[in-house]
Amino acid sequence: MDTLNHIKDELKQYYGSEKMYRGILKSSVYSVGMQALMDLAECYWLYDIIQTEVLYVLKKKNVPGTYYFTITAADSECTLTLSDYNNDELWNRKIGFTTFPDGIMNLHIGYGNHGPVTHGIGIITCLPSEN
Repeated sequence: MDTLNHIKDELKQYYGSEKMYRGILKSSVYSVGMQALMDLAECYWLYDIIQTEVLYVLKKKNVPGTYYFTITAADSECTLTLSDYNNDELWNRKIGFTTFPDGIMNLHIGYGNHGPVTHGIGIITCLPSEN
């Protein structure tokens, strides 16, 4: 597997996004860049957590907007963190074993009514460059 710096270099080509992929839930979609991250870092499990646990937290909070999702990985473990625009932590989860490369990766999660894209209230997950 590539280093996170190499993966980030590969992801620089993704900005804006006209195509979205649907998750398991109708209210959850993700960008082409997010798909590339999952392919390059072999972390398909990440989106399962986002579309279940993170979506639940955002539905409970019920405040539309952009949220910040951070993956902090080191020594085969990682911490996932969701923060709002004030950098207040809303949720976190520790993963005891992962193959995600060491380093810090940031994502944006848009929560709100995205119309037919998310069938009403839902989330869109993307790279910061695609937001």
